[in-house]
Amino acid sequence: ATAETTEAPATTSGSTLTLSMASPKREKILREPALWEYNFGLQDHQIPLPHGLVERVSAPEKYEITEEQIQTLERDGVVHIKGVFDAEWVDYLRKATGEQVKEPHFWAFAGTASKLYDYIQRNVWQTNKAFANFYYHSAMGHVLAQCGRTDEIRVSTDLLMVNPNKGFKWHQDNQNGPITWEDGIRFWITMDETPAEYGAPV
Repeated sequence: ATAETTEAPATTSGSTLTLSMASPKREKILREPALWEYNFGLQDHQIPLPHGLVERVSAPEKYEITEEQIQTLERDGVVHIKGVFDAEWVDYLRKATGEQVKEPHFWAFAGTASKLYDYIQRNVWQTNKAFANFYYHSAMGHVLAQCGRTDEIRVSTDLLMVNPNKGFKWHQDNQNGPITWEDGIRFWITMDETPAEYGAPV
């Protein structure tokens, strides 16, 4: 599963963050839900935050990146930053994704019906409290702020993608969202391994 976001999480033109964890064999995990099986409104699966963090009480975590990494992003338009999220954060995101797949939101209807993915939903942070808490409490914002040399980061859109079924290889999407490249950073977080045979750039 991957979560992709545009802020100004995922690339100043293209910043990439990768989490390395062993991944199970890729297989279809979801049948297409009937229309009445979709959920509406805010979903809260009561998933505890990692590291003893308390929702809306604990300050966001921080992760210092280097000047060299920032310059790489500015020069090449992409940077690979390893180790931002530990095993606890990866497990948290996987649990949140698993619950979202089991209880699909209506906003996923069009994407899921396309059968391009087992599950795909834009703006999942607006409908699933676990993903919102990830942005609020993880080091995601701190890393992106450093990448953009700014004190403030705002999420424009995000995209949760689970198990692409069409064998997508490396490609570059057009920009989407109400921002310009000069003001935006796009990031990519993988919750599974992304080996070369998957067509991944890392």
